[in-house]
Amino acid sequence: MAEFVFGRKGTEFEGWSLEKKQRISAGLRGIIKNTVAKGFALGIVKKDFDELVPNALRVLDFESHYTYAIRRVLGMIDT
Repeated sequence: MAEFVFGRKGTEFEGWSLEKKQRISAGLRGIIKNTVAKGFALGIVKKDFDELVPNALRVLDFESHYTYAIRRVLGMIDT
């Protein structure tokens, strides 16, 4: 998402105009709004994750804040 928003060099989004990004975002929001049954989100501060999560959890498939967030959201969906 950050690459899309900021149009980072070397990505497929480099050079996209604000209008194009807004048009794409509006289209995606429409698709989501018309097809989703329920929304889930979770934010993880990487610095906190790196400082607080012990290695014992990291070896249990929580090696990064991304995998932790995905597993937690999947748990929310399951519940």
